Amino acid sequence: MADHNTLIHAFVSGVADLPGSLVKPSDWNHEHKFQGGIDGDLLTKDSSQTDGVLFKSVLTAIRGRLVTFVSLTDTVNGDGSPKRDMTVLNFSLVQSNSTVLIVPQAFTTDNSSAYHTNSENIYIDNVLTANFPVAANGILTCVILPRTNLTSGSHIVKGNFTSSNTPINATLSIYVFEFTA
Repeated sequence: MADHNTLIHAFVSGVADLPGSLVKPSDWNHEHKFQGGIDGDLLTKDSSQTDGVLFKSVLTAIRGRLVTFVSLTDTVNGDGSPKRDMTVLNFSLVQSNSTVLIVPQAFTTDNSSAYHTNSENIYIDNVLTANFPVAANGILTCVILPRTNLTSGSHIVKGNFTSSNTPINATLSIYVFEFTA
């Protein structure tokens, strides 16, 4: 049985090689080397091609295309409040029910030697969508929030930190990607 790296001929010869033959049946069965494309391209089935395959860039071969990308980063240093609104990102979607990835990244530090956990809340259109812990140790925390039920037009994604140990230093970045078919 062939694996994912083997090109199989439409016909595989079962005839044994004869001594002294210039062209042997086993030559017919040898593997092939692909020609064309560049590093990272995908070899895809394409019946419009004479050989039935085509190299394609990964960027054009993924399902859907990226039509919207927005991002915003906000940083606070030495804030004495236990709760801090941050990063209000306005974005517009091209199409209703498209695939949207909302990716918040956060990290916090404070003056405590006992690294405790702060909390990050993410709101989409003023509805609490995610709450995740962010350790106050300066290590980046990232969450991916996929959505397929948003309408086209304007939306808001907002984040805020809650901490039991102030003052806090916090950075929050939010990225929004929209893919359409």
